[in-house]
Amino acid sequence: MTDLNVTELGIPQWWQFMYPLLQVAADGREWARRDLYSAALDRAGVPEDLRLIQYGPSGNYAAENRVGWAKSASTRVRLLESVRRGVFRITNAGRAFLADHPYEFKQS
Repeated sequence: MTDLNVTELGIPQWWQFMYPLLQVAADGREWARRDLYSAALDRAGVPEDLRLIQYGPSGNYAAENRVGWAKSASTRVRLLESVRRGVFRITNAGRAFLADHPYEFKQS
């Protein structure tokens, strides 16, 4: 566990995971949450040593936590949808959003 600033260590901010998360889900499959998180971390190029950094007393993995925030935000704005508990897929709006932003997008 570490009390260091995980962003300074190289873990992207939560919103920076939205794009790789949508790219992964763009295959149209239904994704189990854990598999989706792992694939998004792979797509974002987060190395294993950064994936193992934990927040202080909670013990939560920082990178995985940030992907979770990105998934929640993407679901809230209906770019992803929950198919059933712990399983997600991209929506038509998510596909359209990726088509309109083929390379990346900003937090705003």
